[in-house]
Parts: sequence; structure tokens; C-alpha cells
Amino acid sequence: MPFVAPRLIVETQIAEGAGVITTLVGSPTPYSSVLAPAGLYDIQTQKIESYQLHKLLHWTNDKLIFKTYGQPLPATSLDGLEFVFRPWWTDEAWKLVTDKELSWERLPYPSNGSHEHCATTWEAIGQGEKNKEGYRSGNAWVTVQAYEQFVRQDIYHCRDDG
Repeated sequence: MPFVAPRLIVETQIAEGAGVITTLVGSPTPYSSVLAPAGLYDIQTQKIESYQLHKLLHWTNDKLIFKTYGQPLPATSLDGLEFVFRPWWTDEAWKLVTDKELSWERLPYPSNGSHEHCATTWEAIGQGEKNKEGYRSGNAWVTVQAYEQFVRQDIYHCRDDG
């Protein structure tokens, strides 16, 4: 059976401080754990991103509330519209970004002819790649840019409790 991405409806979007609060209605099934960061995508192609969702604030039954940082309200209201919902990270990526106890080391990737993929962006890291170095924790690698954005700067506020 082919994968069917969930479709959710934007109930409301409200500007709040430095962010936007988006309330969605519907079930995110088959997704059940890491629901943010994520994106809302057009129904037809399921590829054109309509809006980003950075942090899940609350989830009960068929209502999900997200906060998006550094983006204004869309020029045209999304209220009442249906979108394909797609989280960006796996459970492993979420744990790598949010675990404050992990030790990260910036290293050049070994010049053994192989490469690794960033756990958060899936970009290649290796000697023959654009990303010749990265940050490693255990066996997991992330690009330098991904580490700076998601771990050090925490641009999606995944590492904070507020």
C-alpha cells in the first residue's frame, strides 16, 4: 500500500511576539512522535511548501498547535485551507538535536572514499562532497551549517522548554 501523507486544515493563524501560532485540525497519522519542525504543502503536488511549523506547542486529539519563528503571517490567510502535513526530521534527528548531554566534535570526514548523510538535512558529508567536514556525536554526523542552526542557535526552539 503506498504512503499517504496526512492532510490537515488550518483552523487559525495568529501573530504572537516574534512568531506565528498556527492551529491545525485533523490527524497527523501515520506520524506519531516527532511532529516538528514540519511544513504544510500544497495538496496537488505535495512538494510546494506553503508554510513552516517550527515547534509543536500542544497536541490533543485532532488539534495541533505550532509556533513558527522568524516568519510573518502569510500575505493571504490560510485559515480554513487544507494542506499536506510533513515533518522534516526522524526520531533519531530529533534526539540528536534536543539531547543537551550529547558531546559534539567538529571533524573532517575520513578520506576513505565513502560519505555519510547529515541526520537533519540529509546532505552528503565526505571528502568528495560539498561538505568535507561536519560535527559527529557517536556514529551520527550533521553538517557544520546544521549544527550551527539546529544545535548551537536552536533556530526552531526545539532545545528550549518555553
